[in-house]
Amino acid sequence: MAQDKKGKSKAQKKSDDAEEKKTSAASEEAEEHAAAKEAHDDHADHAHAAKAHGDDHGDHEHKPNRKEYWVIFGLLLLLTVLEVGIAQPSLGISKTLMRLGLVSMALAKAVLVALFYMHLKHETRVLRLTVFIPLATPALYAVILISEAAWRLVR
Repeated sequence: MAQDKKGKSKAQKKSDDAEEKKTSAASEEAEEHAAAKEAHDDHADHAHAAKAHGDDHGDHEHKPNRKEYWVIFGLLLLLTVLEVGIAQPSLGISKTLMRLGLVSMALAKAVLVALFYMHLKHETRVLRLTVFIPLATPALYAVILISEAAWRLVR
């Protein structure tokens, strides 16, 4: 058999290399496992600390509550029926009041859908703001444009 400088055969050297790779892979896996456990423990500590301070943002697991969904569905249905009722011209409601009511109910329905069906109610404040700020921006822009138009009419 061919032997290298240290007196080991090629087969023994391959066997030693394979064993070394297994040991190396096992130690890397152990390090990854330890890092993952540490990250999990940090997250668990954060969730525990958040609950201790009355801040329940650390626990993102929220079980769907069917009763809550049905209540929200009922509210959405009620608001829709009210919208259809208000839109009837036979009621004699002024157009301004009708438009204000329809927009208000549409906004209320949008908020209900976002909070409960999109599960934003259980998210962090920052995530909720990333949804609501872009939605509020056109409303603010509309108020500015309407104010400017009203100012021009008054002058």
